[in-house]
Amino acid sequence: MGAVVCPTEHLSCAFGKGGKGEGSRGGRHRLRVIHKHKGMALYKSHRCGFDALAPKKPCTCICFDPISQHVADWIVGRPEPLAVAKGKDVSCKWITFPKPFRSTRIGHAGNVVVSATNAKGKSATAWVQATHQDKFEACVETDADKVEVSYFGFDMRHKTDQLRTGIFNFGNAPAGKVLCKTVHFDKLLTRPAFIAGSVDMFSGEFHNQKEGLPVYHWLRDVLNDRFDVCVLATTQMAKREEMRFSYVAADVPVAAETYDVPAYSEAGSLTTGMFDGTSCRTHTFKRKYAKPPTVLVSGEAYFPVGSKENAKPISTYLKQVTGTDFTVCSTAAVYGGERQVRMHFLAFGGDVPAISVA
Repeated sequence: MGAVVCPTEHLSCAFGKGGKGEGSRGGRHRLRVIHKHKGMALYKSHRCGFDALAPKKPCTCICFDPISQHVADWIVGRPEPLAVAKGKDVSCKWITFPKPFRSTRIGHAGNVVVSATNAKGKSATAWVQATHQDKFEACVETDADKVEVSYFGFDMRHKTDQLRTGIFNFGNAPAGKVLCKTVHFDKLLTRPAFIAGSVDMFSGEFHNQKEGLPVYHWLRDVLNDRFDVCVLATTQMAKREEMRFSYVAADVPVAAETYDVPAYSEAGSLTTGMFDGTSCRTHTFKRKYAKPPTVLVSGEAYFPVGSKENAKPISTYLKQVTGTDFTVCSTAAVYGGERQVRMHFLAFGGDVPAISVA
């Protein structure tokens, strides 16, 4: 009980004859274990074994942790302050999950959607630079000196009818080139979805602001069964770095009206009309919350379907969130010219459990 397969990048094992100084007298075999547990505060205790009758005598290891029986299926993260280093426009912060996620063979357990809030109204682009079982690294690009980062973490193996969650891998994207891909839902929704998502660089570590920074994402052509997502890396990514898009989507505006135990509080969208530069809109919640809820946002380029204008980058961010309303802004990123945006949002209030566990 309470054991999971150790992440392969943290621990490896091999079975063979013992080497010098390993008590190999008589040709006895030994199980060698190499462990790093890089970037993890968990799973420090492990046990390894092998099948002596198998032709190649394969071995495997499992890691123990007293709370691994109660790992998270999803987590609603409250706003975390992130200070921007003086003289820099990009800063990052490691944020620890209140509970860990299950490990996977690729070591990428929790998938995270982030949104940035900047009370001064300056543009704030947010993304995830690295994710481990017990924490993730959030990054922002902004002219402000401080922002707040809200997040929703989820395990892809946990399914719910209320929320569609997923990831889409763009691979190693070239610098300065817009890539747009179609993402399909696993079921037909009752209406075009409300989607919040963010980019995960899937690098494992932060590269001293030299590679893959900053990155932008935006949506286009959102339908009942699919949507397009576009990404843009403005600097060259490392060879082993991949750009992934994590998302959470809903099709019911007020979950509590349909579900007895809602997985989110509200979802919806706001349209900007035509604008040049930056446009902000304020949305009043369906009800008043005792504490400001966690709000996630993404912008959809909203010219007619098929328009080339929808491939122009935008950045969508929050200006303010209170218990009664929030203000969301979209701005042209990289390129100028007029924009038309539909701002998607999902809100998670006190009626939603902050942590869902297995």
